[in-house]
Amino acid sequence: MVKPLKPHSGYLVLNCKRLCCPFLNFSSKPDFDNRGLSNLVHRVCEILSNPRIPWRGSSELKSLTPKLKPYHVAKIIETYHSTDSVLQFFYWVSKRHFYKHDMSCYVSMLNRLVKDKNFAPADHVRILMIKACKDEGEIRWVVDFLNEISGRGLTHSLYSFNTLLIQLGKFDMVAAAQRL
Repeated sequence: MVKPLKPHSGYLVLNCKRLCCPFLNFSSKPDFDNRGLSNLVHRVCEILSNPRIPWRGSSELKSLTPKLKPYHVAKIIETYHSTDSVLQFFYWVSKRHFYKHDMSCYVSMLNRLVKDKNFAPADHVRILMIKACKDEGEIRWVVDFLNEISGRGLTHSLYSFNTLLIQLGKFDMVAAAQRL
């Protein structure tokens, strides 16, 4: 297990929901965009489930993917029935030039893989998550999240630990890296 970093700055605590739960919205106004969210997520899940047409060759999926945002992908990961298929979709959509995963996608995918005890692909997703960190706040949050899921069986591999050390070094967090 990696030791927790120094206590969170106010920035990190305030942005935790933004990082991992962007679709939580507390408002008395109806969320009209939610219907679009559920329709798009539902349609993509239907395409992934179609046994007659391989989803990678689906022209409809290719036309829908520019509309996908990270919160849609996170919802697809959480709701689609096949972990293997949704993992392949996770990789596939990340290669689209107009799309980039955010932390909520990585969190959803890691939670799903760890829950299913699918540790080899989880290690790869963890490495991608570490590499995707854009600033010190994100890397601190990721270290804490990874510590949390390590208690559920996902221990660090040599490669993931080295990736974490390199990323901490990129953000001049040498002291934090030494404490790991």
